[in-house]
Amino acid sequence: FFEVALVFLYAQLHACQMVAGVSGSVAEIGVYRGKSFIPLYILLTCGPQVGEIPEVALAVDCFEDQEFNRDASGVGMLAEFHRNVKRFCPPSDPALARLAVLQVDSNTLISKDLISVASGGKFRMISVDGGHLLEGALQDMRNAAGALAPGGVIILDDVFNSDWPGVGEAFHTFMSLDASGHSLVPMLIAFNKVVLVHRNFHQSFLARIVVALPPRKMSTMYGSQVAIYEEGWIASFHSNDTKF
Repeated sequence: FFEVALVFLYAQLHACQMVAGVSGSVAEIGVYRGKSFIPLYILLTCGPQVGEIPEVALAVDCFEDQEFNRDASGVGMLAEFHRNVKRFCPPSDPALARLAVLQVDSNTLISKDLISVASGGKFRMISVDGGHLLEGALQDMRNAAGALAPGGVIILDDVFNSDWPGVGEAFHTFMSLDASGHSLVPMLIAFNKVVLVHRNFHQSFLARIVVALPPRKMSTMYGSQVAIYEEGWIASFHSNDTKF
């Protein structure tokens, strides 16, 4: 699921990175059928190629290999994913060549596997919506952190979603027990997402975003200032669905 209002936040994250000269590929771990992957893909193709390493849009999902979907968090369909992507990038568009797909259990990957798909380059935006149990979600977060370029952002899904407490447990483990292994801090909480950024980019990115998109309120989390936006209706709707 994807709240449409997130597109505006994604655009602001992209703008912050362009101003700061941040380059790199984009990726999503757990793409389902592409609804949240496509905005990342479009942002990649909006700007010029930076540097000599080709930038790619990487989609990671087990798709129909449902034996790897240990938490039953959604049945992806590879053919439908490709159809959805092609709706926004016709086959004749050379940008489609920048699409890369890994149909795999994300828990079998390490950060270097993601980087190798990007020809040795790192990623400036990684959306994490893969495993929803503690071990799987934590592994996805660690892989994303290890593959992230300086100034990159990680967009975590379902951290505060009551349907998936394992994701919240993984996030707090990542931010506390794993803190010595990365320099990521929270920056935004919006529409069922938590956005992390490297500490030395936090202040400049946040200052730009809150001017362009005023938040509901400001708060602090793990010692860093965070902008808090609406929760959105999708997560709230499903957490009240008695037929789950």
